[in-house]
Amino acid sequence: MKHAATIQRHLTFPPVSDIFDVVPLPFTQQVAAPDTSSKIPNALRLVCRMGGTPPAFSDYPHSLTIPGNTFDDSETFVRAMQATIRWIHTKTKKNLPGTIAANQSQPSGQRTEHWFKREFRCPSSGQHIQPPNSRKKAPSQKIDCPARFSISHHIKTNSLRVVWWWDHNHDPYSHEDMALKRRPYVVDQWLNDRVVAGLGWNAIEQLLRFPELSQVSSNVFCIKVYKLYIS
Repeated sequence: MKHAATIQRHLTFPPVSDIFDVVPLPFTQQVAAPDTSSKIPNALRLVCRMGGTPPAFSDYPHSLTIPGNTFDDSETFVRAMQATIRWIHTKTKKNLPGTIAANQSQPSGQRTEHWFKREFRCPSSGQHIQPPNSRKKAPSQKIDCPARFSISHHIKTNSLRVVWWWDHNHDPYSHEDMALKRRPYVVDQWLNDRVVAGLGWNAIEQLLRFPELSQVSSNVFCIKVYKLYIS
């Protein structure tokens, strides 16, 4: 298998002006409260889309240059990617200016090409090893998925480069897959806000009830409804 650095040297990185030309739109969608609702709407109404086709490109891995050249700009891209799949951060390597003391010699070997590089992998990567005598019967999300991506600051061009191994060995848009995965970040933030506001778990559970679900547009297939009303 070729080393990742060797692969990148043979790639081209065409620029994109809008990351959502390549990044899939979020699974979650905010829906307005129906006019006929008999309850006071909370600050958030989210449904989760199911179905669709995962991104696919003509090259593998897919490589591109995204807008920006800072670490914060890279974080914007990561957050957009995390709106569908909660990619697992595996490593960040930094070679920022000033990290080497004046009296310290430069490291020998290959010249540094990136000020920083961040790597992420699919939450279904790796293999599940079940402990002996475990009573757990639920399927594991770890199925050795090869999908991953990296984002790095290329020094020579002062740009952010992305390399994306986009091919999953499962369907991240399926109901079965979503049921195994963690909640979207936006839902976790909503739950945290409710707890900070003083609601107990019983009150939060009551917010699951969504009798107006049938009034939501039929082109949105709802597999999860996240706490929408305060009783």
